[in-house]
Amino acid sequence: RDKDYFDTTTYPNMTFKSTSYKKTGDKTFVLGGDLTIKGTTKQVEFQGKLNDIITDPKSQKLKARLEFSGTIDRKDFNVGSSIIPMGDEVDITINLEMVQQWAIHVSNSKHQIPSTKFQAPNSKKTNNLITH
Repeated sequence: RDKDYFDTTTYPNMTFKSTSYKKTGDKTFVLGGDLTIKGTTKQVEFQGKLNDIITDPKSQKLKARLEFSGTIDRKDFNVGSSIIPMGDEVDITINLEMVQQWAIHVSNSKHQIPSTKFQAPNSKKTNNLITH
């Protein structure tokens, strides 16, 4: 809460807005975007991993579980003070579960490709996840 750290009174939210996606493996990817902390926005990359997609036994909706990780320099976001000795690099790990909102099927002459839209619980924004 302290002004030298996150100053949550003035900056109650941290945000990340994705701007790029690069598949690096069967279930891995790099997600790039703009991270804003204390009013300062910097481009960052997170390593991403699709842990699994399950069918919720109660709602029968698909749930995708993902994990993101990366490292930022706290000084880039004016977090912390130089008086108290601490490392500059901060590791970030985000575990995310998204719930299916609706599904459509797009087909061509050879393949049918399901495209499913997922939304993080308690979120107004949605993300698309395409499976083959």
